[in-house]
Amino acid sequence: MLVNQDIEQLNEYLYCIKECDSVNRYVVVGSDQAMLIDTGYGFADFRQLIKKITDKPLITVLTHGHPDHGLGAYLFDEVWVHEKDYLRLLKDDNQETKALAVNHRLKKMPELINQMNPEVYNQKLIKQTTFRYFKEGDSFDLGGIVLKIIEIPGHSYGSVALYEETKGWLFTGDTLAHYNIWNQMDFVDSPRLSVLMATYKKLAQMRKIEEIYPAHGEKPIDRGIIDESIDGLKDLLTHHDEDEKIDTFMGTAYRHVYKHFILLYSKAHLEDALENGLE
Repeated sequence: MLVNQDIEQLNEYLYCIKECDSVNRYVVVGSDQAMLIDTGYGFADFRQLIKKITDKPLITVLTHGHPDHGLGAYLFDEVWVHEKDYLRLLKDDNQETKALAVNHRLKKMPELINQMNPEVYNQKLIKQTTFRYFKEGDSFDLGGIVLKIIEIPGHSYGSVALYEETKGWLFTGDTLAHYNIWNQMDFVDSPRLSVLMATYKKLAQMRKIEEIYPAHGEKPIDRGIIDESIDGLKDLLTHHDEDEKIDTFMGTAYRHVYKHFILLYSKAHLEDALENGLE
């Protein structure tokens, strides 16, 4: 297994460079520019892999500000993120969080130690990177491919999706996936579940979604995950008694599974949803 896995070409315009068999980092190539969607942890430099795909000017964007999506921003001069997640990203730009991330990954994949230098990685900070903010409705024209920003708070306050309407592509970060969706942090970092429900209902109104590209797990997945996520949140309110309690490197969580929808949540989030509802 490699830290930066081989380039996977998904179609004529879209590539994936997976990090540690976990984070799907996408490279979208237009006729004029290219875009990197999420930098991952940045455990090892992967810029040469991007150059193997394209030599066009590169725009780098983050779907949200969690460490497995944005700490690799130190590799790039300029990165786009939603303003509501910028401070969240800076919060994890420290040696303690990086050490937790490295140890967590090496515990799962000890063979990666020969490809990582934890001491050097811990010194790489994103504070020297210039961050720019996008908002709902902003778009990036890559030449023949236009990616529009859709605000999708719930997994984090500043989560966004990137939508290519002509092709029906939706890049959703951690908001939609056949994979664990982490919402177990405190309310400072993880919005109420009603916010996540509002996002799912918003996405359900978008009729032309052909392929969903999540930041973890299987890719692409079909739009059926939107309805499953709506139904899964509703199911949580009535079928949570036997949910498994698990430990993650970011704290304890409960795990609720409904078809392909998998939610990690805190007791406080559940109690809030039971008391105040999901609407």
